[in-house]
Amino acid sequence: MRRLFIWFLFFGVVSLESNERQKEDSICVIFVCDKNDTVRFRHTYEQLRRYGRYQGDVCLIATGGLCAKDVPFFSGKNCHVVSFDQIELPSIIFKTAIKPRAIEAQIQKFHIFQAYFKEWDFLLYLDCGMQIHKNIDVILQGRKKGAYLAPGDLNIKGHIPAKIACQFKDLGDGSYQKILNEFDMTKLFPRSGIALYDSSIIQEDSVDTLVTLLNTYPYGWGDQGYIALYVIFLNPVWEPLVREDKNGYYYDFCPRTDKEVYVMHKYHCLPLKCPKCSAGSARLKF
Repeated sequence: MRRLFIWFLFFGVVSLESNERQKEDSICVIFVCDKNDTVRFRHTYEQLRRYGRYQGDVCLIATGGLCAKDVPFFSGKNCHVVSFDQIELPSIIFKTAIKPRAIEAQIQKFHIFQAYFKEWDFLLYLDCGMQIHKNIDVILQGRKKGAYLAPGDLNIKGHIPAKIACQFKDLGDGSYQKILNEFDMTKLFPRSGIALYDSSIIQEDSVDTLVTLLNTYPYGWGDQGYIALYVIFLNPVWEPLVREDKNGYYYDFCPRTDKEVYVMHKYHCLPLKCPKCSAGSARLKF
């Protein structure tokens, strides 16, 4: 009985110390926004504070000429506006992409790997337009040392899991074969709308590496494929973000049930009932 008590006391203290260390972690929520996305940014930011019950640091990476005066609602001691050099698109994308300006806005997301963010222990990136309904602490508590946590594929019945190859297009000039030869493009990949990660995974050349990938393989559909290449192959730190457990639903691209309230999700539609969502063409509804 005494041994059992000592065992319980020891591991209880270890558990308490672990929880205490986690509570002491500094955290920052990051958004990337340009002048075309301020409405969606405000929507998610206000939900983060009100429903997400988050009072900590929030950093807005302002791109495309956006500045602090364009977002007057975003102010206070825990609000930070930063900007970095604009990442330029390779010229071939302007010739081959349907909406090159949209891709140009998306690749500014590479800046979430700036060394500047090592000022905090952990970072939570959220897309502008994310729907937040409940306290986000349950998501933050899942943070893991040395990991980049982001959701994988939808993994719903009747949906074939997408491989990373789908994030790049074949221009018919032989260049697509190069990426197939250098990476295993049959792997599943992380979605980039949300990511919870340890700032220690950020390296001094992380952004430069992402830009190099962009220029070497200039036929991605957006930021997602390049970030996936980086966190799967070049800096292998990706692990799937927990979507749900016995305690509830945390995050999904779209709700998979209308019987439970998610902590957050990207779109409102139910993928099991919305074929457009499965095809990636869901639309956000405020």
